[in-house]
Amino acid sequence: MKKNLKIRHLKLNRNKKTSSGFTLMELIVAIGLILILTTAVLGNYIASQKSARDARRKTDLESLKQTLEIYKSSVSPPAYPAVTAGTVENLRPILVPDYVNSNALATDPNADKGYYYYYGRQTSLTYVLCAYLERKSPSYADCPVSPISCGSQDCNYGVTQP
Repeated sequence: MKKNLKIRHLKLNRNKKTSSGFTLMELIVAIGLILILTTAVLGNYIASQKSARDARRKTDLESLKQTLEIYKSSVSPPAYPAVTAGTVENLRPILVPDYVNSNALATDPNADKGYYYYYGRQTSLTYVLCAYLERKSPSYADCPVSPISCGSQDCNYGVTQP
């Protein structure tokens, strides 16, 4: 009887299939989780890139504001540059090389996509600098003269003389 049980036990073990891989369902679940994590990481990466470009835009405008103050204090009578309103590039002939290095003149981080900074002189002692921020709703409250084109979009952030 004992011998008969042993044989039967061996036969049962031989009939069991041994699996050494993953089932299709396990693979689908794993791939799905990887896709969800990739989407979350990529979304955060894109948002952080936009925030970084916006921070650079604000810094660029503040730097340009300081350069304009230096220019105003060095001319007699004190005045801001009288150039055609539009892109900050219009200031290049006046500010480079006496007030700012050619490479240091602010340009939008997305200049290759048609974005630029706006400069407009309102009076000899007032001006406005504007930019388009990617992570801000299009409210023109910060850009005193609105809507102003900053290239591909209307400006939604601005600074004025102190």
